[in-house]
Amino acid sequence: MTRSPGDIIDGRYRVIDRLGDGGMATTWLARDIGSGLDVALKELRFDRLEEWKAVQLFEREALTLKRLSHPQIPAYVDDFRVETEGRTSLFVAQTIARGRSLEELIGGGWRANEEQARQLADGLLEIQSYLEQLVPPVVHRDIKPGNIILAPDGTASLVDFGAVKDALRDSSEMGSTIVGTFGYMAPEQLIGQAGPRTDLYGIGCSLLFAITGRHPGDLPNERMKIDVRRAISMSDDFCAWLSLMIAPAAEDRFEGARVALDALRTNHFRRSSCGDLAPIPVHGRFDVDEKDGEITIRMPSEKRGPTITLLAILAAWLFAMAVMVGLGAADSLMPAMGVVFAFPLLAGAAYAARRPARALLVRETLRVDRKRYHLDQEVAGLRIRSRGGELGDIVDVTIGRPESHARTLADDVRTWDSTSRRSVILHDRKQLQAIGGGLSRVEQEWLADTARRLTGTTAPPEPQRRRSTWESITEFFRDPAKIEKKIDAFLEKL
Repeated sequence: MTRSPGDIIDGRYRVIDRLGDGGMATTWLARDIGSGLDVALKELRFDRLEEWKAVQLFEREALTLKRLSHPQIPAYVDDFRVETEGRTSLFVAQTIARGRSLEELIGGGWRANEEQARQLADGLLEIQSYLEQLVPPVVHRDIKPGNIILAPDGTASLVDFGAVKDALRDSSEMGSTIVGTFGYMAPEQLIGQAGPRTDLYGIGCSLLFAITGRHPGDLPNERMKIDVRRAISMSDDFCAWLSLMIAPAAEDRFEGARVALDALRTNHFRRSSCGDLAPIPVHGRFDVDEKDGEITIRMPSEKRGPTITLLAILAAWLFAMAVMVGLGAADSLMPAMGVVFAFPLLAGAAYAARRPARALLVRETLRVDRKRYHLDQEVAGLRIRSRGGELGDIVDVTIGRPESHARTLADDVRTWDSTSRRSVILHDRKQLQAIGGGLSRVEQEWLADTARRLTGTTAPPEPQRRRSTWESITEFFRDPAKIEKKIDAFLEKL
Protein backbone atom coordinates (compact mmCIF):
# COMPACT_ATOMS: atom_id res chain seq x y z
CA MET A 1 0.00 0.00 0.00
CA THR A 2 1.38 3.38 -1.05
CA ARG A 3 0.34 6.49 0.84
CA SER A 4 -0.74 9.62 -0.99
CA PRO A 5 -1.86 13.17 -0.07
CA GLY A 6 -5.18 13.12 1.76
CA ASP A 7 -4.64 9.76 3.48
CA ILE A 8 -5.43 9.65 7.20
CA ILE A 9 -2.93 7.98 9.51
CA ASP A 10 -4.01 6.67 12.93
CA GLY A 11 -7.22 8.68 12.58
CA ARG A 12 -5.34 11.83 13.49
CA TYR A 13 -2.86 12.92 10.81
CA ARG A 14 -3.75 13.87 7.21
CA VAL A 15 -0.92 13.39 4.72
CA ILE A 16 -0.09 16.56 2.77
CA ASP A 17 3.10 15.69 0.92
CA ARG A 18 6.19 13.50 0.94
CA LEU A 19 9.23 15.24 2.48
CA GLY A 20 11.84 12.56 1.91
CA ASP A 21 12.62 8.88 1.54
CA GLY A 22 15.54 7.23 3.30
CA GLY A 23 15.12 3.66 2.05
CA MET A 24 13.57 1.94 5.06
CA ALA A 25 11.96 5.13 6.40
CA THR A 26 9.81 7.78 4.71
CA THR A 27 9.07 11.24 6.10
CA TRP A 28 5.69 12.85 5.38
CA LEU A 29 4.42 16.36 5.78
CA ALA A 30 1.17 15.86 7.68
CA ARG A 31 -1.38 17.93 9.60
CA ASP A 32 -2.90 17.12 12.96
CA ILE A 33 -6.62 17.13 12.22
CA GLY A 34 -7.51 18.17 15.76
CA SER A 35 -5.00 21.00 16.34
CA GLY A 36 -4.15 22.00 12.77
CA LEU A 37 -0.42 21.65 13.59
CA ASP A 38 1.81 20.69 10.68
CA VAL A 39 4.28 17.95 11.58
CA ALA A 40 7.04 15.89 10.03
CA LEU A 41 5.78 12.32 10.32
CA LYS A 42 8.51 9.73 9.96
CA GLU A 43 7.38 6.21 9.08
CA LEU A 44 9.39 3.01 9.41
CA ARG A 45 7.76 0.13 7.47
CA PHE A 46 8.54 -3.37 8.68
CA ASP A 47 8.12 -4.83 5.18
CA ARG A 48 11.06 -2.73 3.99
CA LEU A 49 13.43 -3.66 6.81
CA GLU A 50 16.82 -5.10 5.88
CA GLU A 51 17.85 -5.70 9.49
CA TRP A 52 16.20 -5.49 12.91
CA LYS A 53 18.78 -2.88 13.95
CA ALA A 54 16.65 -0.26 12.18
CA VAL A 55 13.78 -0.83 14.62
CA GLN A 56 16.13 -0.38 17.58
CA LEU A 57 17.46 2.88 16.14
CA PHE A 58 13.96 4.15 15.38
CA GLU A 59 12.73 3.47 18.91
CA ARG A 60 15.84 5.10 20.34
CA GLU A 61 15.22 8.18 18.19
CA ALA A 62 11.73 8.56 19.68
CA LEU A 63 13.04 8.18 23.23
CA THR A 64 15.80 10.71 22.59
CA LEU A 65 13.47 13.29 21.03
CA LYS A 66 11.22 13.15 24.11
CA ARG A 67 13.99 14.54 26.30
CA LEU A 68 15.30 17.20 23.89
CA SER A 69 14.25 20.83 24.19
CA HIS A 70 16.16 23.24 21.98
CA PRO A 71 14.84 25.91 19.59
CA GLN A 72 16.99 24.59 16.72
CA ILE A 73 15.89 20.96 17.13
CA PRO A 74 12.35 20.10 15.95
CA ALA A 75 10.27 19.25 19.03
CA TYR A 76 8.84 15.81 19.73
CA VAL A 77 5.06 15.57 19.23
CA ASP A 78 4.06 11.91 19.26
CA ASP A 79 5.09 8.35 18.45
CA PHE A 80 2.85 5.35 17.75
CA ARG A 81 2.44 2.05 15.89
CA VAL A 82 -0.06 1.37 13.08
CA GLU A 83 -1.04 -2.00 11.58
CA THR A 84 -2.85 -1.87 8.25
CA GLU A 85 -3.64 -4.84 5.99
CA GLY A 86 -1.09 -6.99 7.81
CA ARG A 87 1.61 -4.36 7.48
CA THR A 88 3.18 -2.82 10.59
CA SER A 89 4.67 0.67 10.66
CA LEU A 90 6.24 2.77 13.40
CA PHE A 91 5.73 6.53 13.40
CA VAL A 92 7.35 9.47 15.18
CA ALA A 93 6.02 13.02 14.77
CA GLN A 94 8.01 16.24 15.17
CA THR A 95 7.41 19.91 14.54
CA ILE A 96 8.55 21.24 11.17
CA ALA A 97 12.00 22.84 10.75
CA ARG A 98 11.32 25.75 8.42
CA GLY A 99 13.78 26.29 5.61
CA ARG A 100 15.76 24.22 3.13
CA SER A 101 18.40 21.60 3.74
CA LEU A 102 22.02 22.53 3.19
CA GLU A 103 22.14 19.81 0.55
CA GLU A 104 19.30 21.46 -1.40
CA LEU A 105 20.88 24.91 -1.16
CA ILE A 106 24.25 23.70 -2.45
CA GLY A 107 22.49 21.76 -5.23
CA GLY A 108 20.84 25.02 -6.24
CA GLY A 109 24.19 26.76 -6.64
CA TRP A 110 24.57 28.50 -3.27
CA ARG A 111 28.03 28.62 -1.67
CA ALA A 112 28.96 29.91 1.77
CA ASN A 113 31.54 32.66 2.17
CA GLU A 114 33.64 32.80 5.34
CA GLU A 115 31.17 34.95 7.25
CA GLN A 116 28.28 32.64 6.38
CA ALA A 117 30.37 29.55 7.16
CA ARG A 118 31.24 30.97 10.58
CA GLN A 119 27.57 31.75 11.24
CA LEU A 120 26.58 28.22 10.24
CA ALA A 121 29.33 26.70 12.41
CA ASP A 122 28.30 28.88 15.34
CA GLY A 123 24.69 27.69 15.15
CA LEU A 124 25.58 24.02 14.79
CA LEU A 125 28.06 24.14 17.66
CA GLU A 126 25.45 25.77 19.91
CA ILE A 127 23.19 22.79 19.21
CA GLN A 128 26.05 20.35 19.71
CA SER A 129 27.02 22.03 22.97
CA TYR A 130 23.47 21.53 24.24
CA LEU A 131 23.54 17.83 23.29
CA GLU A 132 26.87 17.35 25.09
CA GLN A 133 25.52 18.87 28.30
CA LEU A 134 22.68 16.37 28.57
CA VAL A 135 22.97 13.48 31.02
CA PRO A 136 23.92 11.21 29.40
CA PRO A 137 25.33 13.22 26.45
CA VAL A 138 23.68 12.67 23.07
CA VAL A 139 25.80 11.87 20.01
CA HIS A 140 23.99 12.46 16.69
CA ARG A 141 26.43 10.36 14.58
CA ASP A 142 24.96 11.45 11.24
CA ILE A 143 25.52 15.20 10.90
CA LYS A 144 25.57 15.88 7.18
CA PRO A 145 24.19 18.50 4.74
CA GLY A 146 20.90 16.62 4.32
CA ASN A 147 20.25 16.81 8.07
CA ILE A 148 21.04 20.52 8.43
CA ILE A 149 18.14 22.89 7.73
CA LEU A 150 18.82 26.58 7.08
CA ALA A 151 16.07 29.12 7.68
CA PRO A 152 15.91 32.23 5.44
CA ASP A 153 17.67 34.26 8.16
CA GLY A 154 20.57 31.77 8.22
CA THR A 155 19.56 30.01 11.46
CA ALA A 156 20.57 26.34 11.37
CA SER A 157 18.48 23.45 12.68
CA LEU A 158 19.53 19.84 13.14
CA VAL A 159 17.14 17.05 12.19
CA ASP A 160 17.00 13.24 11.88
CA PHE A 161 18.20 11.70 15.13
CA GLY A 162 17.81 8.20 13.70
CA ALA A 163 21.48 7.37 14.27
CA VAL A 164 21.58 8.88 17.75
CA LYS A 165 23.69 7.33 20.47
CA ASP A 166 24.16 8.17 24.14
CA ALA A 167 27.30 7.78 26.19
CA LEU A 168 25.86 4.97 28.33
CA ARG A 169 25.71 2.66 25.31
CA ASP A 170 29.33 3.01 24.19
CA SER A 171 30.54 -0.24 25.72
CA SER A 172 27.60 -2.28 24.48
CA GLU A 173 27.86 -1.28 20.84
CA MET A 174 31.42 -2.22 20.00
CA GLY A 175 31.32 -4.06 16.72
CA SER A 176 27.73 -3.05 16.00
CA THR A 177 26.38 -1.98 12.62
CA ILE A 178 28.22 1.05 11.24
CA VAL A 179 25.95 4.09 11.50
CA GLY A 180 26.62 7.30 9.59
CA THR A 181 27.22 8.63 6.10
CA PHE A 182 30.54 8.05 4.35
CA GLY A 183 32.41 11.28 3.79
CA TYR A 184 30.85 12.87 6.88
CA MET A 185 31.30 10.12 9.46
CA ALA A 186 34.39 10.26 11.66
CA PRO A 187 37.00 7.47 11.23
CA GLU A 188 36.28 6.05 14.70
CA GLN A 189 32.72 5.27 13.61
CA LEU A 190 34.12 2.59 11.29
CA ILE A 191 34.99 0.53 14.38
CA GLY A 192 31.71 1.25 16.16
CA GLN A 193 33.01 4.00 18.44
CA ALA A 194 31.45 7.44 18.87
CA GLY A 195 31.71 10.31 21.34
CA PRO A 196 31.09 14.07 21.45
CA ARG A 197 34.14 14.72 19.25
CA THR A 198 32.61 12.46 16.59
CA ASP A 199 29.97 15.05 15.69
CA LEU A 200 32.61 17.78 15.40
CA TYR A 201 33.96 15.86 12.40
CA GLY A 202 30.52 15.79 10.76
CA ILE A 203 30.07 19.53 11.33
CA GLY A 204 33.51 20.27 9.86
CA CYS A 205 32.92 18.20 6.73
CA SER A 206 29.45 19.73 6.26
CA LEU A 207 31.07 23.19 6.40
CA LEU A 208 33.56 22.15 3.73
CA PHE A 209 30.65 21.01 1.55
CA ALA A 210 28.86 24.33 2.13
CA ILE A 211 31.98 26.27 1.08
CA THR A 212 33.14 24.19 -1.89
CA GLY A 213 30.00 22.40 -3.08
CA ARG A 214 32.08 19.23 -3.28
CA HIS A 215 31.79 15.97 -1.38
CA PRO A 216 34.57 15.72 1.26
CA GLY A 217 35.89 12.59 -0.44
CA ASP A 218 36.59 14.62 -3.59
CA LEU A 219 38.67 17.28 -1.82
CA PRO A 220 42.50 17.27 -1.85
CA ASN A 221 43.97 15.26 0.98
CA GLU A 222 47.31 14.25 2.38
CA ARG A 223 47.96 11.25 4.61
CA MET A 224 44.24 10.47 4.89
CA LYS A 225 43.46 14.02 6.03
CA ILE A 226 41.65 16.67 4.00
CA ASP A 227 44.05 19.51 3.12
CA VAL A 228 41.85 22.43 4.13
CA ARG A 229 44.23 25.13 2.90
CA ARG A 230 44.26 23.63 -0.59
CA ALA A 231 40.51 23.01 -0.57
CA ILE A 232 39.34 26.52 0.37
CA SER A 233 40.62 30.10 0.11
CA MET A 234 39.81 31.65 3.46
CA SER A 235 41.67 33.19 6.40
CA ASP A 236 44.48 31.21 8.04
CA ASP A 237 42.64 31.28 11.35
CA PHE A 238 39.48 29.72 9.91
CA CYS A 239 41.43 27.14 7.89
CA ALA A 240 43.40 26.11 10.98
CA TRP A 241 40.22 25.92 13.05
CA LEU A 242 38.52 23.77 10.40
CA SER A 243 41.59 21.50 10.25
CA LEU A 244 41.15 20.81 13.96
CA MET A 245 37.48 20.01 13.47
CA ILE A 246 38.21 17.29 10.91
CA ALA A 247 41.39 15.81 12.39
CA PRO A 248 41.30 12.05 11.66
CA ALA A 249 42.20 11.15 15.27
CA ALA A 250 39.47 12.09 17.74
CA GLU A 251 42.01 13.16 20.37
CA ASP A 252 43.43 15.76 17.95
CA ARG A 253 40.06 17.52 17.60
CA PHE A 254 38.69 20.08 20.01
CA GLU A 255 37.77 18.69 23.42
CA GLY A 256 34.11 19.49 22.83
CA ALA A 257 31.64 21.78 21.10
CA ARG A 258 31.98 24.58 23.67
CA VAL A 259 35.78 24.63 23.28
CA ALA A 260 35.40 24.64 19.47
CA LEU A 261 32.82 27.43 19.67
CA ASP A 262 35.03 29.59 21.91
CA ALA A 263 37.96 29.04 19.54
CA LEU A 264 35.81 30.00 16.53
CA ARG A 265 34.68 33.23 18.18
CA THR A 266 38.06 34.29 19.57
CA ASN A 267 40.45 32.81 16.97
CA HIS A 268 42.60 31.68 19.90
CA PHE A 269 43.49 28.01 19.86
CA ARG A 270 46.28 25.58 19.21
CA ARG A 271 46.62 24.24 15.69
CA SER A 272 46.22 20.54 15.27
CA SER A 273 49.36 18.87 14.05
CA CYS A 274 52.73 19.07 12.37
CA GLY A 275 50.93 18.99 9.04
CA ASP A 276 49.63 22.50 9.72
CA LEU A 277 53.11 23.98 10.22
CA ALA A 278 55.07 25.87 7.60
CA PRO A 279 57.80 23.83 5.85
CA ILE A 280 61.15 23.88 7.65
CA PRO A 281 63.68 26.15 5.84
CA VAL A 282 66.04 24.41 3.43
CA HIS A 283 69.02 24.96 5.72
CA GLY A 284 66.97 24.68 8.92
CA ARG A 285 68.23 22.20 11.51
CA PHE A 286 65.04 21.65 13.52
CA ASP A 287 63.67 18.33 14.72
CA VAL A 288 59.85 18.36 14.83
CA ASP A 289 57.88 15.58 16.46
CA GLU A 290 54.29 14.99 17.53
CA LYS A 291 53.14 12.47 20.12
CA ASP A 292 50.01 12.15 22.24
CA GLY A 293 48.71 15.56 21.17
CA GLU A 294 51.97 17.36 22.03
CA ILE A 295 54.18 18.99 19.38
CA THR A 296 57.90 19.19 20.17
CA ILE A 297 60.37 21.39 18.26
CA ARG A 298 64.05 20.85 19.08
CA MET A 299 66.27 23.69 18.01
CA PRO A 300 69.78 23.01 16.70
CA SER A 301 72.88 23.40 18.81
CA GLU A 302 74.40 26.79 18.23
CA LYS A 303 77.45 26.97 15.98
CA ARG A 304 79.44 29.43 18.06
CA GLY A 305 83.20 29.62 18.01
CA PRO A 306 85.57 30.88 20.73
CA THR A 307 84.75 34.34 22.07
CA ILE A 308 87.09 37.33 21.80
CA THR A 309 87.58 37.21 25.58
CA LEU A 310 88.70 33.60 25.43
CA LEU A 311 91.12 34.28 22.58
CA ALA A 312 92.52 37.30 24.42
CA ILE A 313 93.14 35.25 27.59
CA LEU A 314 94.87 32.49 25.66
CA ALA A 315 97.04 35.05 23.89
CA ALA A 316 97.97 36.64 27.23
CA TRP A 317 98.92 33.25 28.66
CA LEU A 318 101.11 32.41 25.68
CA PHE A 319 102.73 35.85 25.90
CA ALA A 320 103.44 35.42 29.62
CA MET A 321 105.03 32.01 29.05
CA ALA A 322 107.12 33.42 26.22
CA VAL A 323 108.34 36.24 28.47
CA MET A 324 109.31 33.76 31.20
CA VAL A 325 111.27 31.68 28.73
CA GLY A 326 112.84 34.80 27.23
CA LEU A 327 113.97 36.07 30.63
CA GLY A 328 115.59 32.75 31.26
CA ALA A 329 113.91 32.08 34.58
CA ALA A 330 115.69 29.63 36.79
CA ASP A 331 114.61 26.04 36.42
CA SER A 332 113.65 25.90 40.07
CA LEU A 333 111.33 28.90 39.70
CA MET A 334 109.61 27.72 36.53
CA PRO A 335 106.95 25.47 38.21
CA ALA A 336 105.98 28.12 40.76
CA MET A 337 105.86 30.91 38.21
CA GLY A 338 103.88 28.66 35.86
CA VAL A 339 101.24 28.12 38.52
CA VAL A 340 101.11 31.84 39.32
CA PHE A 341 100.57 32.75 35.69
CA ALA A 342 98.56 29.73 34.59
CA PHE A 343 95.90 29.57 37.34
CA PRO A 344 94.20 32.94 36.79
CA LEU A 345 94.57 32.69 33.03
CA LEU A 346 93.11 29.18 32.85
CA ALA A 347 90.29 30.17 35.24
CA GLY A 348 89.46 33.12 33.01
CA ALA A 349 89.61 30.88 29.96
CA ALA A 350 87.20 28.41 31.54
CA TYR A 351 84.78 31.22 32.36
CA ALA A 352 85.00 32.65 28.83
CA ALA A 353 84.54 29.19 27.31
CA ARG A 354 81.23 28.58 29.07
CA ARG A 355 79.14 30.06 26.24
CA PRO A 356 80.78 28.14 23.37
CA ALA A 357 80.55 24.95 25.45
CA ARG A 358 76.91 25.61 26.28
CA ALA A 359 76.13 26.37 22.64
CA LEU A 360 77.72 23.10 21.58
CA LEU A 361 76.10 20.83 24.18
CA VAL A 362 72.75 22.40 25.08
CA ARG A 363 69.65 22.35 22.88
CA GLU A 364 66.53 24.43 23.39
CA THR A 365 63.12 22.81 22.95
CA LEU A 366 59.63 24.24 22.48
CA ARG A 367 56.78 21.93 23.47
CA VAL A 368 53.10 22.78 22.98
CA ASP A 369 50.16 20.70 24.15
CA ARG A 370 46.48 21.60 24.24
CA LYS A 371 46.69 23.99 27.18
CA ARG A 372 50.32 24.88 27.93
CA TYR A 373 53.64 25.65 26.32
CA HIS A 374 57.03 24.56 27.69
CA LEU A 375 60.53 25.88 26.98
CA ASP A 376 63.22 23.36 27.90
CA GLN A 377 66.99 23.00 27.91
CA GLU A 378 68.34 19.56 27.06
CA VAL A 379 71.80 18.03 27.27
CA ALA A 380 72.23 14.72 25.46
CA GLY A 381 68.43 14.37 25.34
CA LEU A 382 68.02 14.91 29.10
CA ARG A 383 65.93 17.87 30.24
CA ILE A 384 67.88 19.99 32.71
CA ARG A 385 65.74 23.12 32.96
CA SER A 386 62.19 24.04 31.99
CA ARG A 387 59.86 27.01 32.09
CA GLY A 388 56.54 27.84 30.42
CA GLY A 389 52.97 28.96 30.92
CA GLU A 390 49.38 28.83 29.69
CA LEU A 391 48.69 29.03 25.93
CA GLY A 392 45.93 31.53 26.57
CA ASP A 393 48.41 33.96 28.13
CA ILE A 394 50.42 34.37 24.91
CA VAL A 395 49.22 37.46 23.07
CA ASP A 396 51.98 37.93 20.50
CA VAL A 397 55.15 36.40 19.05
CA THR A 398 57.86 38.70 17.69
CA ILE A 399 61.56 38.75 16.85
CA GLY A 400 63.96 41.20 18.45
CA ARG A 401 66.05 41.93 21.51
CA PRO A 402 64.22 41.07 24.73
CA GLU A 403 65.44 44.20 26.50
CA SER A 404 63.93 46.40 23.79
CA HIS A 405 60.56 44.61 24.04
CA ALA A 406 60.24 45.04 27.81
CA ARG A 407 57.45 47.50 28.43
CA THR A 408 58.84 48.64 31.79
CA LEU A 409 61.97 48.06 33.80
CA ALA A 410 59.89 45.83 36.05
CA ASP A 411 58.97 43.43 33.23
CA ASP A 412 60.12 39.87 33.84
CA VAL A 413 62.23 38.83 30.85
CA ARG A 414 62.91 35.10 30.95
CA THR A 415 65.83 33.96 28.82
CA TRP A 416 68.74 31.56 29.02
CA ASP A 417 70.82 34.00 27.01
CA SER A 418 71.68 37.68 26.96
CA THR A 419 68.66 40.00 26.92
CA SER A 420 70.45 42.13 24.32
CA ARG A 421 70.64 39.29 21.81
CA ARG A 422 68.15 38.95 18.93
CA SER A 423 65.69 36.16 19.82
CA VAL A 424 62.17 34.88 19.21
CA ILE A 425 60.02 36.42 21.96
CA LEU A 426 56.78 34.95 23.28
CA HIS A 427 54.73 37.79 24.78
CA ASP A 428 53.18 36.06 27.76
CA ARG A 429 50.85 38.27 29.82
CA LYS A 430 52.95 37.45 32.87
CA GLN A 431 56.44 37.59 31.38
CA LEU A 432 58.44 37.78 28.16
CA GLN A 433 59.93 34.44 27.10
CA ALA A 434 62.97 34.56 24.78
CA ILE A 435 64.21 31.53 22.82
CA GLY A 436 66.30 30.78 19.75
CA GLY A 437 68.99 33.39 20.36
CA GLY A 438 71.59 31.37 18.47
CA LEU A 439 69.52 30.72 15.34
CA SER A 440 69.99 32.33 11.95
CA ARG A 441 67.55 35.01 10.82
CA VAL A 442 65.73 32.57 8.50
CA GLU A 443 65.47 29.99 11.28
CA GLN A 444 64.14 32.59 13.71
CA GLU A 445 61.48 33.68 11.22
CA TRP A 446 60.35 30.05 10.80
CA LEU A 447 60.31 29.48 14.55
CA ALA A 448 58.30 32.67 15.12
CA ASP A 449 55.76 31.71 12.44
CA THR A 450 55.50 28.20 13.89
CA ALA A 451 55.02 29.55 17.42
CA ARG A 452 52.22 31.81 16.15
CA ARG A 453 50.48 28.86 14.49
CA LEU A 454 50.78 26.68 17.58
CA THR A 455 49.67 29.34 20.05
CA GLY A 456 46.89 30.82 17.93
CA THR A 457 48.38 34.31 17.60
CA THR A 458 48.63 36.23 14.33
CA ALA A 459 51.66 37.73 12.66
CA PRO A 460 52.26 41.43 13.40
CA PRO A 461 51.67 43.80 10.45
CA GLU A 462 54.65 44.45 8.23
CA PRO A 463 56.13 47.86 9.13
CA GLN A 464 56.12 50.36 6.30
CA ARG A 465 59.70 51.02 5.27
CA ARG A 466 60.62 54.66 5.01
CA ARG A 467 61.89 55.55 1.56
CA SER A 468 65.39 56.98 1.27
CA THR A 469 66.02 60.43 -0.18
CA TRP A 470 67.58 58.88 -3.27
CA GLU A 471 64.49 56.70 -3.86
CA SER A 472 62.25 59.77 -3.58
CA ILE A 473 64.38 61.73 -6.07
CA THR A 474 64.45 58.80 -8.50
CA GLU A 475 60.69 58.34 -8.33
CA PHE A 476 60.19 62.09 -8.89
CA PHE A 477 62.22 62.17 -12.10
CA ARG A 478 60.46 59.07 -13.46
CA ASP A 479 57.17 61.00 -13.63
CA PRO A 480 57.31 63.81 -16.27
CA ALA A 481 53.81 65.01 -15.38
CA LYS A 482 54.86 65.54 -11.78
CA ILE A 483 57.96 67.50 -12.91
CA GLU A 484 55.86 69.70 -15.21
CA LYS A 485 53.36 70.35 -12.43
CA LYS A 486 56.12 71.42 -10.04
CA ILE A 487 57.61 73.77 -12.66
CA ASP A 488 54.22 75.36 -13.35
CA ALA A 489 53.64 75.91 -9.64
CA PHE A 490 57.08 77.52 -9.32
CA LEU A 491 56.50 79.83 -12.31
CA GLU A 492 53.14 80.92 -10.90
CA LYS A 493 54.82 82.00 -7.69
CA LEU A 494 57.24 84.12 -9.72
